[in-house]
Amino acid sequence: MTFHSTLTGAAVWPADLVTAGIVSTAAHVYVGRRPRMIPQTDRSVRLERLPKDSVEEYGHQRVTAHPYLLHVLESDSKGPKQSGGALVTAVDAALEAVVDRYHGTRPFVASLPLIVAVTAEEEEFDEDPDTGLVQTGAVRVTFYVKE
Repeated sequence: MTFHSTLTGAAVWPADLVTAGIVSTAAHVYVGRRPRMIPQTDRSVRLERLPKDSVEEYGHQRVTAHPYLLHVLESDSKGPKQSGGALVTAVDAALEAVVDRYHGTRPFVASLPLIVAVTAEEEEFDEDPDTGLVQTGAVRVTFYVKE
């Protein structure tokens, strides 16, 4: 299996996002476009794979950087009583939780033992979405993997 398929498999990154409380089930995490079979929920996460970069050295090791954008999508399914401010707060809290959980760590070493380090930085936050029904934000998570 490739690094990408192992990482994005339901038992690795999606399962960890459930453990972290970012989503309620691994079924709410998807790669690429939203599959039709994913049920509408209050929150979902989309993992966007970015082109990988070859990094000559990380410390004394030759590594490859595998960057991803982790998009958090929060929808207003609670009806008219839910305010836009609550959506902003929920997405902002989820983005901070992702950064705190992954930046400077070596997660998933049981499944992916060649991970040397991970960086996580908030990438974008849609403070004024076109519609008040969905709030989005993203974190760039880069996995540095020993070659």
